Amino acid sequence: MKMLGVCDDQNTCDKCGKKNLKRTIALQVDDAGNVEYWGSDCAARVLYGKSTKSGKDAALRFAYACGRVQKLRDKGMSAKDIANQIWNIYGFLTGHNGDDVYIGFNNATHKV
Repeated sequence: MKMLGVCDDQNTCDKCGKKNLKRTIALQVDDAGNVEYWGSDCAARVLYGKSTKSGKDAALRFAYACGRVQKLRDKGMSAKDIANQIWNIYGFLTGHNGDDVYIGFNNATHKV
């Protein structure tokens, strides 16, 4: 599962069916590239095993950071500069290798 970013125009959680959400988190759920939109409660349960306010906030921050990586890539920014910007804005431990950007989150390193 790969977190892609935050979506404001999708307001239903594909995981539990809850409707009228302010935002959802876009997740690539398999290697085929299928995307689902989950609410922050469901995303926090997957990341932390339970849904708490701090877990939901962290899941949203991570999703915003992942979305920003893609926006900066689209602007042609280097992986090194993207990693530095994510560190400066979100405070996540970051790294890069070639064109790949990595973000440290929840005791794991995620390729974004």
